[in-house]
Amino acid sequence: MISAATVHTQQRCLNCVLSSKSSSSSSRKSFGGGFLCGGDRFGWSPNGPKNGSFVVGKSSLCVSRRRVKTTRALVMMGVHPKPPFAIKARNAKTTAFSSSSSSVSSSSSVLKNEYNNKRRKRRGDLKTNAINLRYSIESSLNTLANLFPLWIVLGALVGLFNPTVVAPLSKSEIVTPALGIAMLGMGVTLDEGSLRQMLSVKGSARVFLGSLLQFTIMPLLGFFVGQMFGLEKSARLGLILVGCCPGGAASNVVAFLANANVSLSVALTTLSTCLAAFATPFLTSKLMAPLLVAASKTKGAPTGIIEVDSMAMVASVAQVVVMPVTAGFALKKVFPRVARIVSPVCPLLAVGAVALICSSVIGKHSEAILGAGQDILFAVICLHALGFMFGYIGAKIFGFPSRDARTASIEVGMQNSALGVVLAAAHFAKDPLVAVVPAISATVHSCLGSMLAGYWRFKDRGGGSSSPTASSPSSIDDDGVKIYSF
Repeated sequence: MISAATVHTQQRCLNCVLSSKSSSSSSRKSFGGGFLCGGDRFGWSPNGPKNGSFVVGKSSLCVSRRRVKTTRALVMMGVHPKPPFAIKARNAKTTAFSSSSSSVSSSSSVLKNEYNNKRRKRRGDLKTNAINLRYSIESSLNTLANLFPLWIVLGALVGLFNPTVVAPLSKSEIVTPALGIAMLGMGVTLDEGSLRQMLSVKGSARVFLGSLLQFTIMPLLGFFVGQMFGLEKSARLGLILVGCCPGGAASNVVAFLANANVSLSVALTTLSTCLAAFATPFLTSKLMAPLLVAASKTKGAPTGIIEVDSMAMVASVAQVVVMPVTAGFALKKVFPRVARIVSPVCPLLAVGAVALICSSVIGKHSEAILGAGQDILFAVICLHALGFMFGYIGAKIFGFPSRDARTASIEVGMQNSALGVVLAAAHFAKDPLVAVVPAISATVHSCLGSMLAGYWRFKDRGGGSSSPTASSPSSIDDDGVKIYSF
């Protein structure tokens, strides 16, 4: 046992205890697993392992506050296994100095605590201000996105009565990238759970049933609505052609805005587009057969099977829908922080894309739309309104949950009217009224779909209560899948 070992309490002495590198081997003495430097400040009085104590030496009056703290650190670092030790003074001067040193140390601790509390408060205020700023920005973006039916109608009115303003926007170099950016934003907010559910057996069955609803409800509605309104044969041909078209890319954007199942919407659009290569020519030829003969005698329209460039359609859907959505989902997985920053802006981008498409289509065919008459307009409105309604009812009959039923309703009610315009221009060039119906349809189904999505969006928020971010679910559908509001 060491009878008296002095401890030098400079800052390097603590390093000696920790690493035993700063002292020479002659001045170090092993004790309790550490090393004690040779010095003249404190002495160790080994009265046993339980009641040992530090004894202040004659020269201890020069002990500073740092040295006192270092001594305590030495004790706590394991120099003796039974801390703390009592520090005993040998004279009154040492006792007075020790008390004054401890009072200075306590006042310093109080000042330090006050400083730390002020720093924490300042940091907390900055964090609170940042959260409030983010909340305000996201609330403003959500408010603008929630008014998207208004933006759609305004865009349609501008295109109808002032087509020169939106004429530069009708170029494919502008419309296609805008729609691709909207799809990229949809991919960023895509729910991984919903995507995994889509790949299951139940999800695959819903994709098939949704496509079945797509190609049964709308073609039949196009045929019967034209007869119900007593339209001329050219307008009836246009309604049937619209009903036989697949789901459009705008339906994915509206499904996204309606808090529907975006994964199911993208799958239905892709599958219906692939099936349209065969279903659209077959259905149009069968339903138009009696009308084509009569129209060919009066207008010179061709008869027979309508040809569709199937590979071009599939490539277009892959370019505009599948690839941007996949890229957005990959961005969310690889850069989640970037996705969280971008996601509040995505609904507004989608609204802008739909408004741009509507205004450009209306502006391009404004003269034909104004001269078409009210009967054609009401017939197109009835066609899409019934499509939304029967699509939802049919999905519920097949046992779809509410969120997937919304998707089916949107996919059935919203058609690829741009394809209808292209087909009408290619096969009914001598009768422009046939192409007018798909042009009107593009605006009507976008407006109706936007209003329906606005209703569902309002309903999910509990009748008007706002939610600034997509971090919390607005509701849970019948399958237990969380529905996020943006």
